[in-house]
Amino acid sequence: MEEFIKQFSAIALENIFKELPNKITHSFNDLDDVKIPKQMYPIFYGSYDWHSSVHSHWLLVKILRNFANFAPVDEITKALNSQFSKEKAEGELKYLENPAHKGFERPYGWGWFLKLALELNLLAKENQDAKIWAENLDKIADFFVKEFKEFLPKMDYPIRVGTHFNSSFALYFALEFARFKNDQELEQCIIQSARRWFLNDENMQTLEPCGDEFLSPVLMEAVLLSAVLPEDEFKIFFKKYLPKLNEKKPETLFNPVRVSDRTDGKIAHLDGLNLSRSWCLKILSNFCDEDLKNILRKNATDHFNEAIAHIEEDYLGSHWLGSFALLALDVKLK
Repeated sequence: MEEFIKQFSAIALENIFKELPNKITHSFNDLDDVKIPKQMYPIFYGSYDWHSSVHSHWLLVKILRNFANFAPVDEITKALNSQFSKEKAEGELKYLENPAHKGFERPYGWGWFLKLALELNLLAKENQDAKIWAENLDKIADFFVKEFKEFLPKMDYPIRVGTHFNSSFALYFALEFARFKNDQELEQCIIQSARRWFLNDENMQTLEPCGDEFLSPVLMEAVLLSAVLPEDEFKIFFKKYLPKLNEKKPETLFNPVRVSDRTDGKIAHLDGLNLSRSWCLKILSNFCDEDLKNILRKNATDHFNEAIAHIEEDYLGSHWLGSFALLALDVKLK
């Protein structure tokens, strides 16, 4: 673990200040809207794109909270003091509140920001710097909570793709935040949406992997339901949802994916699929009998090992893969 934390810290500390190359997602209304990333996103301008910058910052906060013994604490603290200033947070919020940017980063960036906000609030219990950071970013969290509450009731159908638009991934993080904040309105909004979308799914088949996925739509849906449903109800659902897991079927879920070209950003997503499958398989193993638990955990290790050696091979992967690796490493196993 120590080696991984040092590696992830170094990558994130470099990336959060790396403005270029940058893939912006921006609606231009007039020529005054033509700006460089740092002018649009005062905090989250680095790491190639806005959402990757958010989870690069989460990575550093998570390391401070849980792995400080292995990390360059002073360097991380200095970086986050610079990034999470009140002035920069106000600039981020100004961008988000512009009506022209309605739906910006929905839902992936929304979910990741609430994941970051939750981590900051947890760290703030023991760290005075983090208390200030969390307070400075509170209004941005409030903004995304409001957006989720407005959006989910009119979202009649889920999005099941394995990329940023996946509904389950964002809601899993948003649900964690809602419960931490005791926001029962947001919690119920998420629970009702997940039940409406997914509760009748049975004997799921899968077309994955597709050529640019970094999430498993089938596993991610199950992970969300594991958080939404009471444990007994989820176990019943899960046996119907993937009834042949003990036979290692669907087979494709058990085969780590191959990445043919890590200089191609879309194909490089597949390293993330291996890591996120590892994360999901570990979570789901906690709800299984001993035989299936062992199968899923071994397979999680196989997926993780397939990707971890390559996370610094090219910037199109290194700017974000450390976050997914740490998600997989940090699952609490029962």
